[in-house]
Amino acid sequence: MVALAMRPLLFHAADHVANKALGDQLWQAAAMEAQLRALPGDIEGFWSINFYYGAGPVAFANDLRLGLLAIFAPLRLVTGNPMLAYNLTWHLALILDAVLMCMAVLALTRNRWAGIAAGAIYGFAPIQMNYALAGFNYSGSWWIPLTLLFCARFQRRYHWREFALAVLWVWLQFATVVLLSYIAAAVLVTFGVIPGLLHAWRERRWQLPIAMATSTAVISAAFVPLILSYLEYARRWDAQRDLTEVQVWSAQIRDYLSPSARLTWYEPLRDRFPTPTSDRRPFPGFVPVFAALGSLGLVIAAARHEANRIWMAVGAIALGAVAILFTLGTHWKWQDRITDVELPYLFLFENFAVFRAIRVVSRFALMLNVALALLAGLGVTVLAVRTTNRRWIAPLAGMLIAVGVLIESWTVPMNLAPLVEDPELQEVLRELPEGPVLYLPMSQSDEIRRLWLSTESDTGPLVNGYAGSIWPSYWYFLERTSSFGPSEAAGLAEGLRAYGVRSIVIERDKIADLGSATWEALRAAPYLETIHGNVRWEALVLRAAAAPAANRWDDLDASLLVTRAEPGSGMTTTLTLANPTGRPWVHRNGPEFRRANVVWSGVGSGLEHESLLRTPPFISPDQTHSMPFHLFVPDEDGQYRLVIEVDGVAIIDQTVYIGRSLEVPFDGTGEGLDAHLWLRSMSDIIGMPGEAISLHVDANNVGTVPWSSDANVRLGWHWTQVLADGTVNVLPGDGRRILLLTHDIGPIRPGNGYAFRGQLVLPTEPGEYIARPQMLSELVVWFGTDLPKIRVRVVPPD
Repeated sequence: MVALAMRPLLFHAADHVANKALGDQLWQAAAMEAQLRALPGDIEGFWSINFYYGAGPVAFANDLRLGLLAIFAPLRLVTGNPMLAYNLTWHLALILDAVLMCMAVLALTRNRWAGIAAGAIYGFAPIQMNYALAGFNYSGSWWIPLTLLFCARFQRRYHWREFALAVLWVWLQFATVVLLSYIAAAVLVTFGVIPGLLHAWRERRWQLPIAMATSTAVISAAFVPLILSYLEYARRWDAQRDLTEVQVWSAQIRDYLSPSARLTWYEPLRDRFPTPTSDRRPFPGFVPVFAALGSLGLVIAAARHEANRIWMAVGAIALGAVAILFTLGTHWKWQDRITDVELPYLFLFENFAVFRAIRVVSRFALMLNVALALLAGLGVTVLAVRTTNRRWIAPLAGMLIAVGVLIESWTVPMNLAPLVEDPELQEVLRELPEGPVLYLPMSQSDEIRRLWLSTESDTGPLVNGYAGSIWPSYWYFLERTSSFGPSEAAGLAEGLRAYGVRSIVIERDKIADLGSATWEALRAAPYLETIHGNVRWEALVLRAAAAPAANRWDDLDASLLVTRAEPGSGMTTTLTLANPTGRPWVHRNGPEFRRANVVWSGVGSGLEHESLLRTPPFISPDQTHSMPFHLFVPDEDGQYRLVIEVDGVAIIDQTVYIGRSLEVPFDGTGEGLDAHLWLRSMSDIIGMPGEAISLHVDANNVGTVPWSSDANVRLGWHWTQVLADGTVNVLPGDGRRILLLTHDIGPIRPGNGYAFRGQLVLPTEPGEYIARPQMLSELVVWFGTDLPKIRVRVVPPD
């Protein structure tokens, strides 16, 4: 049945990938292959996989898949083909899911037809077909029925060994897929912990709870390193989901009527109840629901004689109810609109870090599938007991449920794509020395393909990458490598070398101006060791860094763009870091989030709090970096001393006035608009005609009008040419602007500031020039005084 559900993948398992050519399946196969290659000696490489170099153990940014890896590893060693091993692992995992649920319900009810019905629902019901066929990870759910199986064995004689093994399966589920371990834990509590405690209370076996607690502690201790690694990674990278993200990925009641597109029979129902994504389709199917309701009726009707099974049914109902509540997320939704009605999951999200790590809460529907399987199995069992004179009825019911589920869950053929190949890239990769690799241009749509091909060639680790969450420093590398001029090429390469990058691999057909002076400057510098290439690919191998990089916070010049703030408010301003050392700056502990200690003093009791600061991977010589920074402001008016410390070093020590500002809305004129500007990039430039040079200007709002989208505030500049006789010629404006993007920090209120970062395009004729940046409200007015001056000499290309 698994082969039919996933058809025709089994016949193309060696050289095809399911669902999308460059989707999660190819990424997961590459990640597992990289981990297997790291064993047995490179434990650090095992956890850091083969991507996001510099980010540490990136495996903890996602599910660990260790249970799936245990199947993948022997298959990979036997077949020698990572994609074949991956696809076979997927098939075997789905078989294990169904078979072990069958065994678990058989142990719980002692009726094989009940086990067959439950196994069919758990392994092949619409919920499972939606999630486990879409995501390889969610096929690894066999630890849940194993937990149930040993809970059933525990209930026979209440021996601590069975309970300890049930606890072990919960933790192994955690090491495979984190969200599924919550379901396994719920099964353990429902069918292991509660029955054990009730038995101890009835029989006065007080040693049983002690044995249960002791075995739980001993088994759990072995998994403490994994827990601590998850917590540490979350701390280092602020890896918690935003409340709005959870709301987007939560279901609403009508989503339970929206079948997945993988099911053959339900297109009209799917059209009637559309959802934005398949992850919001927890459709349980009609056969499992009717089987569960019928079974519940049978159990209730036989309540006098089936008290034990009544409690099993209550446990299953509890699991199903909790599952539905959790899938609905933190707030009730109606017609895709989030209401003010708070749901129980909000309490868990706000108070327990483990729940803040979950993005797609609608996947808790898999716990509903467990409940439906259990109820169906209980119903078949009760039917067998109540119809002993007609022994064919229970087998018939069990078979009808199983066959009904298989028919209802009949899937359309899976989308298959040929495995990506690129002999030209692999030819270049074979020439590279060992060491970290950066692919250019950085592109999320290409990263999975690059990861797969690099892993196959045993190349890496890659600075590029892809995961459940995008490494924050990815955007930094993207910004730094997507726009730089010839005069900045050396600084960029110095920064990359200091960070540890050994080779830069360039995809030629993705960079339009590869023959420009910018790229020629990168190729021609003395830090380059060698170049390899062919028609489509080029690899620049960098020499090792000649001198150690600067690595202390007090090596940098930091500035915070706030001079005035509203009392008792929370605000986001801009923190700028400038590197004046003449050598690259790389923090000794890497580019992780750090806790900055913020202290306000001077009036009353002041205020102290922590704020996150994202450390850049590197800052090139004489370059700058800006980032949003969050502040809580004291309640009392007055002048304060603001000190910000990071790693024990005070990077900011300045005066800020706290008081109500007399701000007024933008009225369509220039009235109330004013700014102070500070040039943070180079003030003396020598470049070629038309060269784009990095420009960084910090601006503080010293007017009375907030810089909002209504005011359409931007940064522009004026050009004058200095003639040979010393006179100046005012040049017409070139119309280029650097936009103010307020989606991260909101409107720039009076007293707050913004870092304008972009490019200054030099004139096309050689000569001496002066550029003066200035703020403007587009099509309304230029504003600001004491404008910075940038001296520019444009020289011929030769």
